[in-house]
Amino acid sequence: MAAENDGSEAAVFAITEVWPWGYENAKGRIEGTLVTLTKALEAESGISVEVTLRPHRRVMRELASGQADFVYLFQNPAADPIGVDLGPIVTTRIFLVGRPERETALTIEGLANQSVAYTRGTYYGEPFRLATDIHKVPVDDLEQGIKMLDLERVDAVLASDQLLFNTMQKAGWALGDFQLSVISHGQTGRLYMSRNAEHPEYENRMREALKTLRREGRLRDIFRVTAYERSSSDAMAFWYGQPIASE
Repeated sequence: MAAENDGSEAAVFAITEVWPWGYENAKGRIEGTLVTLTKALEAESGISVEVTLRPHRRVMRELASGQADFVYLFQNPAADPIGVDLGPIVTTRIFLVGRPERETALTIEGLANQSVAYTRGTYYGEPFRLATDIHKVPVDDLEQGIKMLDLERVDAVLASDQLLFNTMQKAGWALGDFQLSVISHGQTGRLYMSRNAEHPEYENRMREALKTLRREGRLRDIFRVTAYERSSSDAMAFWYGQPIASE
């Protein structure tokens, strides 16, 4: 049962401004998968929240400073020293996307001395971060990266499964029109609380709220129902068996 708001000061959630995780719609309202999750945590915990959209680097700065109480990030070495891990929210696969006529291996190693587009500020795992022989091309969103791929301005694009599917669906592209290669099966998005949070007393309530959403299946619904149309045959083939994160 959701908790009633106790009138305490609002907790600040800084969400990276990347569609479909967090964005402003045509009317200027903040929407997105992580916004939906934040509202569910607010209702379950009874803690009022304030949602802000920020570039990835600013999210990291606000997590470090305590200007943001809570953020969502892919688990990465930079987050652990400045954030308290409250638990996983979703586990994604990381894909390389290539043109259909590509003949060489669509792998990190196979892309040596070639260009790879990736969404600016996103952590895609250590192999990509440490790859010094790839020309890394930051883009504002995945749709821009796919268009660059189609125009042969880059050799491949890197994307998480949720971002890839949502972008394909939004743009009307078919997954079968591209080569796909999974380079990671276990990239986990997690909820972090700042180690300098203004409201450290919210830690246990927010942690328990997240556990409840996971246990009751609501966390799965946020990431597996609202993010795509169940009627899509591509969606069913692409998502079948995709696990939600568990502790």
